[in-house]
Amino acid sequence: MQQTPVRGPIAPRGDPARHAVSTRTLQRRLDEHGTTWSNEVETVRREHITRLLHGTDLSIDATAARSDYADARALRRAVQRWYNTTPAALRRTGRPHGGARTGLGDEPAVPVPGARR
Repeated sequence: MQQTPVRGPIAPRGDPARHAVSTRTLQRRLDEHGTTWSNEVETVRREHITRLLHGTDLSIDATAARSDYADARALRRAVQRWYNTTPAALRRTGRPHGGARTGLGDEPAVPVPGARR
């Protein structure tokens, strides 16, 4: 699967061909799988940041910028919420504390029509 950086606001609207379903149908399908658009966006961001922290030597500021966070402080709060640790500690240990799942390698909660696997 091709990895692209998370940039700008992510909303379940936009080009219908991208989703191959209407906004309401997408919401119903997410609900059927016990998730929301916000949860899916959060999962993508968490995976992206985890890959950047483990796979690059980017500074925390640069990682925040590449992940579309306002600043390093906002990134630190997100990593703390997800893993109960700091970005620097996560990078050093190579794994999250507290047994939190990284989501790396997980399939999306809802199959996306036309998505490559």
